[in-house]
Amino acid sequence: MKSVGRLAPSPTGPLHLGHAFAFLQAWWTTRSQGGRVVLRMEDLDPERCTLEFERGILLDLEWLGLDWDGPVLRQSEQFPRYREVLADLMSRDLTYACRCSRRDIRLVLAPHPGEELRYPGTCRELELNTSSDGKSYGQRLRVQAGSVLLQDRLQAPLEAEIAQECGDFLLWTKAGLPSYQFAVTLDDHHQGITEVVRGRDLLPSTARQNLLRQHLNYPNPSTVHLGMILDRQGQRLAKRTGASSIAGFREAGGQAGDLVIWAAEIAGLESRGPAPGDYLSDYTLPPREDWWPSQASAGPFPPSSPQDP
Repeated sequence: MKSVGRLAPSPTGPLHLGHAFAFLQAWWTTRSQGGRVVLRMEDLDPERCTLEFERGILLDLEWLGLDWDGPVLRQSEQFPRYREVLADLMSRDLTYACRCSRRDIRLVLAPHPGEELRYPGTCRELELNTSSDGKSYGQRLRVQAGSVLLQDRLQAPLEAEIAQECGDFLLWTKAGLPSYQFAVTLDDHHQGITEVVRGRDLLPSTARQNLLRQHLNYPNPSTVHLGMILDRQGQRLAKRTGASSIAGFREAGGQAGDLVIWAAEIAGLESRGPAPGDYLSDYTLPPREDWWPSQASAGPFPPSSPQDP
């Protein structure tokens, strides 16, 4: 069976240099096997996702030399399919209605800064009636005690205790939107994804998606969880912290080939040229460790990066 990979950006802001690394690795992983690559816009949040950001993402990917097969799938256009699957889970009593907000949960748990919220089960036994009282409720998956084993092609095997880590997690929000975990799980199956390449910070999400796949009788895709690209302060690159964008790098005079060679060097590949296709014949997965600024001859980012002194 031909492998199918995916590029799945969220149009909530510009792509940064960490995205360039991750998308190149994802593209290389699938194309080196002769597989198909599909593109999905994870545009569930109507307040943060914009067409301007989507256009910028498409420009960045094309500028890097990354292509994909078939039309772009937009999550904002998939709601009927999401609702159909949610109705199936509800009919099997695998979910329950929840009226709690994040603020409500924080008041109960009083978590430490940066600590993940573990849902305390406030609404699990309330049997809220979603059809008769006119109120808006979310839907949570009933998570039973036990571990979910993750077998990753790059990271060590991991046993996730989802009930302890996050508890019953949301599938549908009070705002009437599918959750990230729910939509991604359904779309990976719908698009026939056989391998997922993404950052190591998403390992907990993979465990939750695999649990949901068990309930839906979906096969688990093969996964590769990459080490993180860190800035000079040792922090993970992120949109919210103002990480250097691909567009900013380009506007500062940087060349797409510089980013390709940089990402190849991190992956331990011999420099073969400035195009992504130059590395398909002997591509291998990168090291599992996080990548620190001193670990490549070009510094933390390519020479023309706005973050360089």
